[in-house]
Amino acid sequence: MGSPLRAILYALSAALLLAAAPPPVVVRDDPPAPRVLIATPEPDGVAEEYRELLEESGIPATVLAWEEATVERARDFDLVVVAGDRRTVDEDRAVCGYDRPVLGIGPYGCRYFGHQRLKNGYPHT
Repeated sequence: MGSPLRAILYALSAALLLAAAPPPVVVRDDPPAPRVLIATPEPDGVAEEYRELLEESGIPATVLAWEEATVERARDFDLVVVAGDRRTVDEDRAVCGYDRPVLGIGPYGCRYFGHQRLKNGYPHT
């Protein structure tokens, strides 16, 4: 290819690039806040304080007792928080097998992870 032809192709490419419409600006709404399930043996205890803290930050949270905080029910939420004032886990009531991320808070959360045989729970921590 000779240099005059190359110059014409470069000029044509530059003209096409300049004439091309700019990409559309995409305006997105803020993503929705994650929905949090607080599973607890004591719905009126410290779990209620965690719910209030989350909601003050704009994060919707629901407190449910163990009997109600089933794996199926947890699928309506983005995060499961396990919290409570107790230092022991009632193994017959504790829900296992959540398919959502689980955050354990306080001594009860630590015991819960130990009940699940995880190294980040009691007695390992």
